[in-house]
Amino acid sequence: MSLNWTRLNTRLRAAGRFASSGERIRDRWTLFRAGLARYRPFDDHSVYSRLGRLGGLNITPRLRCAGGQRVALNLAEVTDLIVFEELFVEQIYPLGEVPFTPDAIVDVGACAGFFTLLAHARFPAAHCHTFEPQPDNLLRLRTNFALNGLSANVLPCAAGLSSGSARFIGHGFGGHLVARNEPGSIEVPVRDSRTGSFPVAKTKLPARNTPNTSSCAPRP
Repeated sequence: MSLNWTRLNTRLRAAGRFASSGERIRDRWTLFRAGLARYRPFDDHSVYSRLGRLGGLNITPRLRCAGGQRVALNLAEVTDLIVFEELFVEQIYPLGEVPFTPDAIVDVGACAGFFTLLAHARFPAAHCHTFEPQPDNLLRLRTNFALNGLSANVLPCAAGLSSGSARFIGHGFGGHLVARNEPGSIEVPVRDSRTGSFPVAKTKLPARNTPNTSSCAPRP
């Protein structure tokens, strides 16, 4: 009994944290459901999942910390919910501590574009550039940008020190480049990140206790 109560309490507290990131009452209710799905997605035939799916699996809530921008989420995709929690609920990227106003935001391995949206809310005048080679991720990224009318330089490729091609495996936030002979991988283009229509990032912005994958480029 105590174990079940502990689990329920954990889920309700998570749901409350998710809900607090919503901009409006409707968004908060939608994100409350997302918080429940974070610990148990609505992806099976149980009564819990059937009830959770009554409001639909695909949601597009507006977020307070992203300046009211919308993010597309699937409540059956737990990985997306975990990353959403890190960026928009726990707010692991301390953008308020950036000591300059960047001209550009460069998001390498942008996946669904969550970080770009967050950075754009903080620095709306900065030009946004994203690298994302995985086709499914690229579609989700374009969907999120279209939801918010964000005009960004979307590069459908991986970033590297020279142009060419590489093998990529996985999807969502777990995709990565692999050796040439990796089974199940796909070939993706690679672009030399040191050249192009955007400035090379000089200042890294690591997340708290997380590896850095994105950066802001300061004024020259």
